[in-house]
Amino acid sequence: MVRNLRREATQFKYQLLIGLICLAILQLLSIRGLDLSQYIPNLTDLDYFPPPSFEVLHPFLHAKLSNATLAHLSNLELQVTKLHNQKATSCRSPRGAALCQRNATLVWFNPSNRDKFICNGNILLGPGKTLMATTPQERGNGCWDNAWTMSMTSRSFPREATVENKGLFPGISVKKQSTQPIDDTFSSNLERLTFPHDDLIQAHNLYKPNASMGLVYKMQGGNRREKPGEFGPLRCDIKCEYESGAGLINQQWVYGTNWQLHVGIEGSHYYPNLAIHDDDWKKNKYFMTTSFKSEVPASYFSLYNNWWGSTLKSPAVDYNKVIKGASFLARNCGAKNNRNDVVKKLIAAGFRVDSLSSCLKNADPPPGANMQNKTNVMEKYMFHLAFENGRVDDYVTEKLWMAFHSGTLPVLLGPDASNIREHVGSLNGAIYVDDYRTVDDLAKYLIEVSNNQTLYESYHAWRKEPYPEKFLAKYNFTYVHNTCRLCRWAFAKKYGLGFNHTKQTLEPVKLSRKICIESNAMKTPVSESWWDGSGGLRRKLDISPSSANEGLSSCHITNGTLVSAKIGSDNLIRSIWSHDGTTDMYLEGQLAKPVVLKLQLPITHSLGSNQVYDKNTVWFQTEQSRISLVFSAEGPGALDLNSASIITVTPNSAEVAVDPGYLPMRIRIILEDQDIHHKGASEESTYYGKIMTDDVLSMPELFVLGAYVA
Repeated sequence: MVRNLRREATQFKYQLLIGLICLAILQLLSIRGLDLSQYIPNLTDLDYFPPPSFEVLHPFLHAKLSNATLAHLSNLELQVTKLHNQKATSCRSPRGAALCQRNATLVWFNPSNRDKFICNGNILLGPGKTLMATTPQERGNGCWDNAWTMSMTSRSFPREATVENKGLFPGISVKKQSTQPIDDTFSSNLERLTFPHDDLIQAHNLYKPNASMGLVYKMQGGNRREKPGEFGPLRCDIKCEYESGAGLINQQWVYGTNWQLHVGIEGSHYYPNLAIHDDDWKKNKYFMTTSFKSEVPASYFSLYNNWWGSTLKSPAVDYNKVIKGASFLARNCGAKNNRNDVVKKLIAAGFRVDSLSSCLKNADPPPGANMQNKTNVMEKYMFHLAFENGRVDDYVTEKLWMAFHSGTLPVLLGPDASNIREHVGSLNGAIYVDDYRTVDDLAKYLIEVSNNQTLYESYHAWRKEPYPEKFLAKYNFTYVHNTCRLCRWAFAKKYGLGFNHTKQTLEPVKLSRKICIESNAMKTPVSESWWDGSGGLRRKLDISPSSANEGLSSCHITNGTLVSAKIGSDNLIRSIWSHDGTTDMYLEGQLAKPVVLKLQLPITHSLGSNQVYDKNTVWFQTEQSRISLVFSAEGPGALDLNSASIITVTPNSAEVAVDPGYLPMRIRIILEDQDIHHKGASEESTYYGKIMTDDVLSMPELFVLGAYVA
């Protein structure tokens, strides 16, 4: 027994001596101005550190933090300390990792300027906001137990946005005034637009309000009768609020963004602010005008309903009863084209034109004509001169559409011949001024048509037939009101969905964002494999499952579910999970020598395109799709993708040299549709892409208060 006591006393002396030596070293280093308290845990806390096993591994536990990470944590600690007037230690540092497991006051802090959703999307943490738990009861919901899982699996949205679940997301609010400073968060308009989920309708019912279903679409102002805050009669398949501006043209903003909208159905030849330039979208300047270059075209014509009538296919006028000439209605005598000269020359050439308005007036309305009803006037004549007041692409006003509706034959002068034919050429129901060398030639042909009943009626054959497919393809989007389509466009842009500009519809992203695991390796959205990075001979490394993912092989991994595996024989751990429409891969642990991660892509991109966007991001893209790989190395190594030794690109893969100094390391995979509407968009980041890229560097942090030892 005495021998045992002597042995224990000797062991205690050695332990005490080791402790004193360590404390002396720390004191000496602190005198020299170097603080290592964040790297070496307090000796009394050693029991709280988990063993370096595969199943329980904490980031930063086995690697010195980089200066950049230290500065980042120091800044966050300063902010949290200032907010709560207590000293704070990050739970991501080794000392904090132990302290945070005690019954101490914990604080979640969101350093981002966007909302973050933590605890599997159940807790919303606003930008710059904190969430505190003091008592065991407050910490008992399981959301405070694992700082790494909580921060690394945080989200920008509570769920991935899809076409099917769009009703679960906050809506889009279009305002007359700019919302500065920008509050670009998920919940920026949550209170304003939280409609019941079952109050949503399908796109084909948008113009068929049903009182029993409720009204989900707000439209305020303009010439409508709704009072502020009330719902109007129009329907939309997403939550949408539109506050009309005053005047012929106006500027509006999508709430919570700096997207400036130029709205109006006048021509850019009179209103230069409505002219669309190729680089406007780069300045967050967008349009809802008559131009089909607009993000949301605002046509004078709708296939469903118009203020002058619901159809173009009215019966043709009676050849034997109408006036063998043309009507002309215009009050703007200073038109910015030559329409007045054309009218004068037609009259001089012997073709009858009755100009009935103030401009070039030469006749009184025929008996029975109501000048307050333009279609009633037009239907008294064989022809109507649908001459616009300027020659601007896509500027086709009610002059043409009302002529079709009245049953007369329109003579068109407006956009150039090729552009106007894109709109109505497939109907074969109009005569184009630009088709004739001179106005005299045009006059001769109009006289010929007016004297040939068969020829005249051939221009009306389309009225008895279904609309041509080409015409429907051009105008099918008009079944949905332009303000609803504006909200669709903004919704897709904000939440990373596809948007078909021609159809003006939300669409799923063309590439699959679903995670599939096969033999412990990710197969979609990209396929991973691991290789020995040392020496000239490539050797494929094994991917071993964690105990929780033993034998996992599935394509039904839910959003936010963490899937981990061990790579090779070193203690390198790879975890993957899906959120916000992206896939994250996190690498941590110990690595004795470099390894190579090969990511096989589901697309084949052109090597002539711009692969390396910056030192952290690589793009792979086709005309339809883009895959972005975003890298964030939190270890002491400097990661710069412009270095040829780090990443190797082929037409359908990327090989990343993972150096031990990069760990911990995060790789985000972003799949998007290409913006094919805007010129040069393939060389720029999307709004959604920027959010998801910035999100890699702005994760929520967990701190322990009042436990810092200086």
